[in-house]
Amino acid sequence: MQTEPMPLLIRPEPTHASDRSDMCECDMCECDMCEYKSICEQWTWCDMYHIIEQGLYNAHVDTSADLVKKLEYLCKNPLLNSVMTTDILSTIDIDNWFRHDYYKEAAHYIEDPITKERVRVPRRRVYFWDDEMTNYEALCQTIVNLLSVIDDWVWEQDEGKTYPMIYSKVDGEKTMIASIIDIYDTIIDMYFTVMFAEESEDEECDSVS
Repeated sequence: MQTEPMPLLIRPEPTHASDRSDMCECDMCECDMCEYKSICEQWTWCDMYHIIEQGLYNAHVDTSADLVKKLEYLCKNPLLNSVMTTDILSTIDIDNWFRHDYYKEAAHYIEDPITKERVRVPRRRVYFWDDEMTNYEALCQTIVNLLSVIDDWVWEQDEGKTYPMIYSKVDGEKTMIASIIDIYDTIIDMYFTVMFAEESEDEECDSVS
């Protein structure tokens, strides 16, 4: 399993392109690009690394795997073909980071909630993501690097007005920019879920003491 890919970029103090104040020309400031620009202004890459690090280290492995799968799917978007080489795409292959393992669940009986009869559940494989060998430090850096590549690509599309393809929908799917925002929302949600859990634990400890 490849868990220590070579870094894509060397950016000790990376920042979002927060100085692009003319990126959006909408009047309402409620479009996806305005939301994306708000994220860029609020979080530096160093902030984002810390947020991702806290989220990944403390989240359930399935949650972390879902984030990697989302990012992997985004990076394979044809719009990113010009910046996502085969080598870069290989760094976010979920099988490089997590092992899809399973355990055998023995046959057992459960009660049918409607008929109240005992129903036999046959022996089966229960699949799960195993992160025993996952290098989370390298994974954090890889995610930040990929987000940085995507970020550079988004800003390069601007020529007074945002490149129309970013907003085009294919078969009812999310727009490109909405998909990117969804990645950031997932990351930030993971972080705050961890923070709220830690605060609750601290409050419980204080109340006991």
